[in-house]
Amino acid sequence: MEKYESCSCSNLHDHNRWPSIVLRWALSLVFISLSFFVMRPFIVKQLLSRASSYMTCELFNDAIRSYEKAVFIDKNNVMAWDMLGYGYKSNGDLGKSISAYQQAMKADPKDKSANFSLGVILASEKKYKEAVPYFEQIIAFGPDEKGQAIDIVSYHKSSLRLLANCYGALKEFKKRDLVLEELHKYYPEDNVIFDEAKPRRLFKQ
Repeated sequence: MEKYESCSCSNLHDHNRWPSIVLRWALSLVFISLSFFVMRPFIVKQLLSRASSYMTCELFNDAIRSYEKAVFIDKNNVMAWDMLGYGYKSNGDLGKSISAYQQAMKADPKDKSANFSLGVILASEKKYKEAVPYFEQIIAFGPDEKGQAIDIVSYHKSSLRLLANCYGALKEFKKRDLVLEELHKYYPEDNVIFDEAKPRRLFKQ
């Protein structure tokens, strides 16, 4: 009888400890989750910085792995998707590159980099009709504001040129001429003269 009572006391003691253990685990999980949420932007920034270094050294597979970790942590990070698309493209995987840019556009339909990159990839593959909507989308956004051009390339100006090339390749010359008029309207200083041979030249990059 005494043995039975001793066992019962031990079980009761374990039952009393169990809620305390559960509470500690719950608090730990909450703390870890909050810490990860707070640190997430910093982690993604570090991954992108590391991937950029890999890209500079042409270590494309290493760069892609870092970009993939970044988008896994933050699925709505447009820059990470853009750079992942660029990494795939640099590594010769155009299929995955297109998918990454499409994900960037899901996160932000107005992302000029993704629209432009998709247009260029499709045009380089001679899929001119599929490329047209992406260039038209950028043109619809209007001219680039100061500080919104990449390096010395204007998304708006380049999209007008490439759209004219696409229409020329599709033999839709009236549409091409309208685009060229718009190009001259916004950028008269360029005084660019297009002919039917130039589309292929611009797409060979």
